Amino acid sequence: MINRSAIKLSFTLVLLVCCGSMMYSQGVADFSSLQINSPGEDGKMLDFAFSEDQKYFAIANEGKILKLFDGRTGKYLKVIKGVQEDVIEIRLTDDGTKLVSLGLDNSLVLIDVASGKVLQTMKFSTKLRCLDIDASGRLAVLGDKRGTIHFIDLQKGETIREMQSGAPQVSSIAFSPNYSMIAAGT
Repeated sequence: MINRSAIKLSFTLVLLVCCGSMMYSQGVADFSSLQINSPGEDGKMLDFAFSEDQKYFAIANEGKILKLFDGRTGKYLKVIKGVQEDVIEIRLTDDGTKLVSLGLDNSLVLIDVASGKVLQTMKFSTKLRCLDIDASGRLAVLGDKRGTIHFIDLQKGETIREMQSGAPQVSSIAFSPNYSMIAAGT
C-alpha cells in the first residue's frame, strides 16, 4: 500500500530543496523569503505558486507582501505590497500574467502581475478555506467552512454558481487536468 502522506511530504521537501539550491546557486533571491519556520525580513512565507510553464513563481509573505521571481533562474522580479493581509492561498494564471490571492479576511483579489495593480476584489460573508483557478485565469473555485463550493467569474468579480459539497466544510479544492471537473477535500 502506498503511503500518500509520505509521498506528499517527500515531494514538498524535494521542491523546497530544489528551489532553495537553485536560488542559492544563482545568488539572486532573498533567502529570507523562503523561510517557513522563522520570520525573515518580510515575515513568514504564507504560500507560494508557480505558473504552469514554471516561468514565474510567486511568494506571499506576512505583512501584505507578494514577491514575483523568474522560475527558471530564481531572479527576483518585483514586489507587490499592501494588497491583502493574512493570505491563505495564491495562484498564478498559466501564462503568469495574473495572480489570484485568497485571504483570511474572506476576500479574493485578482492582481495584474506586470503592473502590480488590483483588477478585482471580492468580499465574502462566509469563511473561505481554499482556492483554485482554471487555465485561462477567468474562473476560480473556492471552498468554504460551510461546505459550499463557489464558482467565481474573475473578470466580472461575481459569483456565477454555488453548490453544496455535502460535507461540513471544503478544505481543499482543485480542477482536474482538463478543467472539466473539480475535486474537493473535506
